[in-house]
Amino acid sequence: NTPGSYLNMGNSKGVAMGSVAVGDSIKNYVYLTASYNARLTGGVPSTDSQGNYGINAYAIDMLTGNIAWHFNSDYAVNNNVTETPAIPALLDIDENGDTDYVVFGDMDGRLWTLDAKEGKSIKQLASTDYPVYPLPVNGSLPYIGPIGSSVALYGNTAIFATGGTEFSSNTDQYGVYATQIFKNGAVNLLWAATDTDTDGTALFSTGEKIWSSPQL
Repeated sequence: NTPGSYLNMGNSKGVAMGSVAVGDSIKNYVYLTASYNARLTGGVPSTDSQGNYGINAYAIDMLTGNIAWHFNSDYAVNNNVTETPAIPALLDIDENGDTDYVVFGDMDGRLWTLDAKEGKSIKQLASTDYPVYPLPVNGSLPYIGPIGSSVALYGNTAIFATGGTEFSSNTDQYGVYATQIFKNGAVNLLWAATDTDTDGTALFSTGEKIWSSPQL
């Protein structure tokens, strides 16, 4: 029953539950991502068509119902999109049973990795949150779509697919990507499977959207 409207919480597809070490105690949190309820202009909800939609992430204390932290980021490319993001994945990078990072993609094709205790991105530039892996947008490579399904994790490897949204174009090329995530915020792209494999085998046709999370 925790109210989310004052934090601009829109729709969510579900939650992930994990425990995290906070000081000398263990907290049990519910983690979720959600769309914006309203556009933001300079961090303030807008009542008109100005501003951007974006993505929210929350940690809610299961015992008290209090929101432990709230993260949000505006969409720069798909700023008119209100589509609900996928359920986040929880990464225990040191394999001690506690959640270290919250991992998810968004409608701008960005892969986020947040500290599970504080909700800050592990990649910081000038005290500003940055995605650990932004897919190419309007650069030397074509924009390759939103991350509409949940990220699959294997150790510190995050595997995700693009294109699985209602608004995705039928003329873009989508694919599956594997990245290694490191504690310092660095990410290594291991491989990308798009139109053809490394041996030339056809994989995904132009406009073929990948709706489901990768299965390991």
